[in-house]
Amino acid sequence: MQEYPPPPQKSSDLLPVDYMIDYGFPMSIAAEAIKQGKAAHMRIYEAALRYGLEGLLLTATSLIDHMRIVGIALSPAQAQRVLTDPMLFEFIDRPHNGKRGRPKKHYRMRSSKSVAKALGYSDWGAERDAPWLRPEDLSSARRYKLAIFGRIIEVRYEDSRQTQMRHWGFSKQTLIRWTQITCLIWPQIERRRSDNRRYSWYGDENDAQLFLQDVATAMQKKPHKYWLEVVNHAGEIRKLPCSTELARKWLAKGMVTLCEQKPNLYGVRAEYCNAIRADNLWM
Repeated sequence: MQEYPPPPQKSSDLLPVDYMIDYGFPMSIAAEAIKQGKAAHMRIYEAALRYGLEGLLLTATSLIDHMRIVGIALSPAQAQRVLTDPMLFEFIDRPHNGKRGRPKKHYRMRSSKSVAKALGYSDWGAERDAPWLRPEDLSSARRYKLAIFGRIIEVRYEDSRQTQMRHWGFSKQTLIRWTQITCLIWPQIERRRSDNRRYSWYGDENDAQLFLQDVATAMQKKPHKYWLEVVNHAGEIRKLPCSTELARKWLAKGMVTLCEQKPNLYGVRAEYCNAIRADNLWM
């Protein structure tokens, strides 16, 4: 089985005491922001929420300084773009202090309920039981997307790929790529051998015919999820298309196995799980 290693996590310093790791938006609101293409700005807003910047007057410079304290690097252009996002921040004033140069613009975070309402959740806002996100999870839009995706997979692990596509609105290829990064994947395959005892209940002469009926039924269902495995004269296992003609040919030479691809089992990697041990938070 191919291994899909996660992207390397940056080592961070001790978290400041003011950073609330479990305070922010519920997963549904965070996921909605991602679906609407607002992850790049929302992750900074989430970091500001968790660092307690609500109610403060902010400039691009002060926002950069606050984010640096929690280990999130922002360029002046990034900070300015976030602050001028009307969904997340509101312009307050441009004070004149008598000095030369362009006066700094002051902004204030909009309330979390206002942001949630803009995303379609009228009665929700930030809460104390939000997903546990460390600054590493908020250090880039990609990490923020993967962090929320992994935590949703953790609680909705039985969702099919089609259900995921309807929920996220992303392509199948994108969801497969995210799953490979955030999860350990165990393929599940059901195998039925032609020499199984179930094919001998009606007499040995009917063994091959009963097995061929199962192969024909598999061809009518979802042939792309079925295949045959045989052992050639060199003792190697060969994978063949699901076909009654091929099955009949190889049954004359020996045992044939009908294989069916079942839904994979997924286990979310520790760095993308919400269940973080409290004694590891400050390591």
